[in-house]
Amino acid sequence: MNNTLSLNKNQVDVWQAFPMQLQDPSTLAQLQSLVTVEEHQTILQCKRPLERHTKLVTRALARYALAKYLTVDPLEIVFKKSLHGKPSIASPECELSFNLSHSADFVMCAITKQAQIGIDVEKIRYKPSLLKMGETVFNQQELTDIASFTGPAQHRRFFDYWTLKESFVKATGAGLTTPLQSITCQPGHIKAQLQLATEFIDRDKHWQCYLWPISQQHRLAITLDKQHPEPTDIRCFHFFPATSNTLFDVAPSEPLPLSA
Repeated sequence: MNNTLSLNKNQVDVWQAFPMQLQDPSTLAQLQSLVTVEEHQTILQCKRPLERHTKLVTRALARYALAKYLTVDPLEIVFKKSLHGKPSIASPECELSFNLSHSADFVMCAITKQAQIGIDVEKIRYKPSLLKMGETVFNQQELTDIASFTGPAQHRRFFDYWTLKESFVKATGAGLTTPLQSITCQPGHIKAQLQLATEFIDRDKHWQCYLWPISQQHRLAITLDKQHPEPTDIRCFHFFPATSNTLFDVAPSEPLPLSA
């Protein structure tokens, strides 16, 4: 694959890594070479080994992937955070927006030239307490829909809504200053509808939402502020250790479908 990548205005690239496949000593050393000293110190503050490893893969993937478009050394990229903690690129100056998400099994990085993007990946957990928690984040319409399902299907529906809402909040960068009950989601087959309470509507934003069951146990959602009329093109890349003397390699994966 070429050392550099480019993006059109209507494209979104989704990079995925599987932390459990990136654990041998040589791979760990390569991952550590992709993060700064400050990032490494932050990672070491995580108490659980799995959390430390996932955070290392997340930071390394972000730098490696973004460097492919910026044509700079991964360590030269400087990040900044918004008031509510959303990361963006401070240097070099560029048009790219990105967002990160991880579960124990997946690390995802979405990159685009669209104005704002949010990505969320969730592992479905089958706990009755989660359904009770839904009363604080879902509105009555959504709760009624979730209640229409039973057994494991009810938990899967819960995470359809949860993942969509998380991706929207991450796209706006507003954090929990946007009450989740003010966002009404209507999950469809891949494309989803989004309605906001009047006080949170921004007429300059054109939100587009997608939801995929990427496995029986995982949901992936992307929300972006679509500023261009062309159909969205979502490409996928798989991040894995290289077999040559380069650090890592990347292979195109099957693109995420945008319609049934």
